[in-house]
Amino acid sequence: MDAPATTPPPSEIPTLRQQWTMVGVLGGFMMLCIGLEAWDYSAELEQGKTTPYAIIAGILNSIACSLWIAMDRKRRGQEPGSLRWAGLFLGPAAVCVQILLDYKGRALFLLPIVVGVFLAIVFLPYVAVLAIHRFWS
Repeated sequence: MDAPATTPPPSEIPTLRQQWTMVGVLGGFMMLCIGLEAWDYSAELEQGKTTPYAIIAGILNSIACSLWIAMDRKRRGQEPGSLRWAGLFLGPAAVCVQILLDYKGRALFLLPIVVGVFLAIVFLPYVAVLAIHRFWS
């Protein structure tokens, strides 16, 4: 029996490994941008300049959230729909809503993991920069 026309071919269905690889790569770039922003923060205040690193990290965050929602819904056989656009504009909040809607009971242990990943991406670069500043100088 043929599959419905709306089902993508198996080669276009993202795997969980591809999904977590995307999170790792874009999260790493976001951490790099946040770390560079924290590194240049004191120089910015003295010189009155701003750097684009936080803006780049925000754009990467929006893209990552949108891609994660689209990949997760395609992997589960659903259409990404408007949640993909919500991920682009609302970021982590849209990811949490998507987890609540799709995973229902498992959301109780998935949501703390998602919050932990986002907090690690934001705070670990600051901790690393503070530690490097302390031991470097």
